[in-house]
Amino acid sequence: MLVVGGWSGQHYLDDLRSYDASAGTWTDLSASGHWPTARAGHAAAWDTVSMSMLVMGGITNVSNDLSYESSLYNYSLLTNSWKQEGLQTEVLGPTGRTGHGIVWDYASRGLLSFGGFNASYLQQTWRYVVSQTSSPLLVSCQLGRNCSFRWNASGVGTVKRTCSDPDKVAELPTPLSDEAEENLWMFGGHATPLSAEPGHHRLCWCDTNCSHPDNFSATVGYFVVEGPQLHQSDQCYLGRDCTISGWRGVRISVNDSLVMQSRCSGEPQASASTYYQRSVSVSFNESYGWYTLHVGFLDPTEGLKPEALELCWCPATAPCTSAEEFLVVALNLDVICPPGEYSEGPGSSCLPCPANHFCPGGSEVQSCPSASTSAEGSSQLSDCLCLRGRYWDTESAICLACPAGSSTLQEGATSLASCRCMAGFFNTQPDNPAVCEACGVGFFCTGGLQTLAASWKTGFVPHAQLDFSRAALETSRARCVARAPSATALEAQSLADAERAMVLTRRSRSADHAFRANTKQL
Repeated sequence: MLVVGGWSGQHYLDDLRSYDASAGTWTDLSASGHWPTARAGHAAAWDTVSMSMLVMGGITNVSNDLSYESSLYNYSLLTNSWKQEGLQTEVLGPTGRTGHGIVWDYASRGLLSFGGFNASYLQQTWRYVVSQTSSPLLVSCQLGRNCSFRWNASGVGTVKRTCSDPDKVAELPTPLSDEAEENLWMFGGHATPLSAEPGHHRLCWCDTNCSHPDNFSATVGYFVVEGPQLHQSDQCYLGRDCTISGWRGVRISVNDSLVMQSRCSGEPQASASTYYQRSVSVSFNESYGWYTLHVGFLDPTEGLKPEALELCWCPATAPCTSAEEFLVVALNLDVICPPGEYSEGPGSSCLPCPANHFCPGGSEVQSCPSASTSAEGSSQLSDCLCLRGRYWDTESAICLACPAGSSTLQEGATSLASCRCMAGFFNTQPDNPAVCEACGVGFFCTGGLQTLAASWKTGFVPHAQLDFSRAALETSRARCVARAPSATALEAQSLADAERAMVLTRRSRSADHAFRANTKQL
């Protein structure tokens, strides 16, 4: 597809761009010749015989002077050049206009134009007749196949993107004339399969003094290399269904044949596994304009292991009955371990991700952050849970210790709000449950983490005034009660836990401050 000119929202454009649907890429074309001035509102049509684009009319702005254009330009895709189509002075032609419609009449080789606007709406129909011309030479060859064409000419030819380019297309040999058959030119001989970048190139010729690529400046035709685009790759998980979207190429089709093999060498595969000769089906996605490859389920029980494989291509026009016809790499496929598993190297089996680690897939094994743990088979960072008494801090991406006197109910706390006062502490800020203060020597409260099952002796705070539920949060010093002389073993153990927790949390907080200080210095 060719796009020329237009309006950017601020100024008129005069650039020329080409979109290659087979590769999904845009290219700026630096054409030679008499380039049309920047414009918008023009119309264009395509001449299928000469393979050129005709551009007519539009609005231009030259020296801040807006005007309607009546000029007609011809862009040749073959030579990558512009020229202005001239009318004889005595021949009447259409006036400048915008918003008109044009269409190419293949049978009469004429350009038809209707309507438009230039201060008023127009209703005339005009016809511009183009001189008769012959179609340019068109040579099409497929990757992995022998390539030859007929051309009645002397001299030497080569293939370039455009004949004005300084270099020829890589990996493509110079076409040589076959001495046994007149006018037959071959790339590399009868037994040499074609290897080059797929796309629409130019066949450039030189008659004499052809020692340098610049000498091949005469454009004699198009040279189309058909086949999958080079260097396409993807990856699929072992033990999963494998579907690959976005496969592209030049003149490929859903009827082409693909097989998955270790290498597209044309030689019998060393492995006995039938997976390495498995056929791959092709479908076309009309919404996105690309092909989808359906490899199927990659079953490890059939001998497939994590490794690099190749999908090998054979065009629908070939028999595709032997390995020698699958020489072209359609796509490089990496078969890797799924998330939660890892491999120790190519060809080794997938192993479960070890505990206290997470494995995103392939051979990668990452340790959980400090003070966190994970179960065997974990696949992502979120599977690493902060230990009890710590919470995940998103800013520093580490597990921080709860403030002194507080802890968490279980592993996996994700915020400071999960920290609650422990037994022997009470909360001083209801909006911040992690702010805790010790009851003091000789006093005790349940905190917000555990239930106190023991009963209290007569003469102390009545049982009815205490809340021993799991969700209870002591929010006043008045909730601290005097410790009974005959406290049960559970009470004594709770008080001992509280005292030890105060020491440990203070040490943890000091360690966290030291860690942050070192981080800032780094």
